[in-house]
Amino acid sequence: MNIVEYDESGRILSVINYPTSDKAVSELEEYRDRLVLPQGYVIDWDRHYVVEGEIAERPSMGAYLDGANIKGVKSGASITIDGEKYEADGTDIELWFDRSGLFRISISLWPYADFEVMYENRTSVQL
Repeated sequence: MNIVEYDESGRILSVINYPTSDKAVSELEEYRDRLVLPQGYVIDWDRHYVVEGEIAERPSMGAYLDGANIKGVKSGASITIDGEKYEADGTDIELWFDRSGLFRISISLWPYADFEVMYENRTSVQL
Protein backbone atom coordinates (compact mmCIF):
# COMPACT_ATOMS: atom_id res chain seq x y z
CA MET A 1 0.00 0.00 0.00
CA ASN A 2 0.99 3.63 -0.39
CA ILE A 3 0.78 6.10 2.47
CA VAL A 4 0.40 9.71 1.35
CA GLU A 5 1.41 12.58 3.60
CA TYR A 6 0.01 15.99 2.66
CA ASP A 7 -0.29 19.49 4.09
CA GLU A 8 -3.42 21.49 4.95
CA SER A 9 -3.64 22.87 1.39
CA GLY A 10 -3.63 19.34 -0.10
CA ARG A 11 -0.06 19.51 -1.42
CA ILE A 12 1.46 16.03 -1.43
CA LEU A 13 4.61 16.00 0.70
CA SER A 14 5.62 12.34 0.53
CA VAL A 15 4.47 8.92 -0.60
CA ILE A 16 5.67 5.88 1.33
CA ASN A 17 5.44 2.46 -0.29
CA TYR A 18 4.55 0.29 2.71
CA PRO A 19 4.71 -3.53 2.68
CA THR A 20 1.33 -5.24 3.00
CA SER A 21 2.21 -8.06 5.43
CA ASP A 22 0.08 -8.64 8.56
CA LYS A 23 2.77 -7.08 10.72
CA ALA A 24 2.95 -4.04 8.47
CA VAL A 25 -0.83 -3.53 8.61
CA SER A 26 -0.73 -3.62 12.43
CA GLU A 27 1.99 -0.94 12.38
CA LEU A 28 -0.23 1.43 10.40
CA GLU A 29 -1.47 2.99 13.64
CA GLU A 30 1.23 5.66 13.29
CA TYR A 31 -0.16 6.62 9.86
CA ARG A 32 -3.84 6.88 10.80
CA ASP A 33 -4.00 10.61 9.90
CA ARG A 34 -2.52 9.98 6.44
CA LEU A 35 -4.18 8.86 3.21
CA VAL A 36 -3.74 5.14 2.55
CA LEU A 37 -4.00 3.94 -1.06
CA PRO A 38 -3.75 0.48 -2.58
CA GLN A 39 -0.44 -0.83 -3.91
CA GLY A 40 0.13 0.22 -7.52
CA TYR A 41 -1.94 3.41 -7.29
CA VAL A 42 0.03 5.92 -9.36
CA ILE A 43 0.40 9.40 -7.89
CA ASP A 44 1.73 12.20 -10.06
CA TRP A 45 2.92 14.94 -7.69
CA ASP A 46 2.55 17.60 -10.41
CA ARG A 47 -0.99 16.56 -11.40
CA HIS A 48 -2.56 15.45 -8.12
CA TYR A 49 -3.40 16.86 -4.73
CA VAL A 50 -5.60 15.79 -1.81
CA VAL A 51 -9.13 17.15 -1.35
CA GLU A 52 -11.35 15.95 1.49
CA GLY A 53 -9.18 12.87 2.02
CA GLU A 54 -9.17 11.84 -1.66
CA ILE A 55 -6.63 12.14 -4.48
CA ALA A 56 -7.86 14.60 -7.12
CA GLU A 57 -6.57 16.22 -10.32
CA ARG A 58 -5.34 19.76 -9.78
CA PRO A 59 -7.77 22.14 -11.56
CA SER A 60 -6.71 24.03 -14.67
CA MET A 61 -5.59 27.60 -14.10
CA GLY A 62 -7.50 28.65 -17.21
CA ALA A 63 -4.62 30.74 -18.57
CA TYR A 64 -3.93 30.77 -22.30
CA LEU A 65 -1.71 32.56 -24.80
CA ASP A 66 -3.54 34.86 -27.22
CA GLY A 67 -1.07 36.53 -29.57
CA ALA A 68 1.23 38.63 -27.37
CA ASN A 69 -1.09 38.37 -24.35
CA ILE A 70 -1.64 35.78 -21.66
CA LYS A 71 -5.27 35.79 -20.61
CA GLY A 72 -7.11 34.14 -17.73
CA VAL A 73 -4.32 34.53 -15.15
CA LYS A 74 -5.69 34.58 -11.61
CA SER A 75 -4.80 37.35 -9.19
CA GLY A 76 -1.91 36.39 -6.90
CA ALA A 77 -0.38 33.95 -9.36
CA SER A 78 3.41 33.86 -9.57
CA ILE A 79 4.70 34.55 -13.08
CA THR A 80 8.26 33.67 -14.04
CA ILE A 81 9.69 34.90 -17.33
CA ASP A 82 13.23 33.68 -18.00
CA GLY A 83 13.99 33.59 -14.26
CA GLU A 84 12.42 36.96 -13.37
CA LYS A 85 9.42 36.70 -11.00
CA TYR A 86 6.30 38.84 -11.00
CA GLU A 87 2.90 38.69 -9.27
CA ALA A 88 -0.31 38.73 -11.30
CA ASP A 89 -3.04 41.22 -10.46
CA GLY A 90 -5.78 39.34 -12.33
CA THR A 91 -5.59 41.36 -15.55
CA ASP A 92 -4.32 40.15 -18.92
CA ILE A 93 -0.54 40.06 -19.26
CA GLU A 94 0.85 41.88 -22.27
CA LEU A 95 4.16 40.40 -23.37
CA TRP A 96 6.69 43.02 -24.41
CA PHE A 97 10.41 42.42 -24.81
CA ASP A 98 13.25 44.71 -25.89
CA ARG A 99 14.94 41.93 -27.85
CA SER A 100 14.10 39.08 -30.16
CA GLY A 101 14.24 35.55 -28.83
CA LEU A 102 12.47 32.63 -27.22
CA PHE A 103 11.14 33.21 -23.68
CA ARG A 104 10.01 30.57 -21.16
CA ILE A 105 6.97 31.70 -19.19
CA SER A 106 5.54 29.77 -16.25
CA ILE A 107 2.60 30.70 -14.05
CA SER A 108 1.72 29.03 -10.76
CA LEU A 109 -0.91 29.43 -8.07
CA TRP A 110 -1.69 26.54 -5.74
CA PRO A 111 -3.74 24.35 -6.14
CA TYR A 112 -4.12 25.11 -9.85
CA ALA A 113 -2.00 23.17 -12.32
CA ASP A 114 1.00 25.19 -13.47
CA PHE A 115 0.78 26.84 -16.89
CA GLU A 116 3.93 26.91 -19.02
CA VAL A 117 4.52 28.24 -22.50
CA MET A 118 7.40 29.23 -24.74
CA TYR A 119 6.88 32.60 -26.43
CA GLU A 120 8.91 33.73 -29.43
CA ASN A 121 9.42 37.45 -29.79
CA ARG A 122 10.34 38.08 -33.41
CA THR A 123 10.76 41.81 -33.32
CA SER A 124 13.46 43.84 -31.69
CA VAL A 125 12.99 47.34 -30.43
CA GLN A 126 15.51 50.06 -31.26
CA LEU A 127 16.23 52.17 -28.18
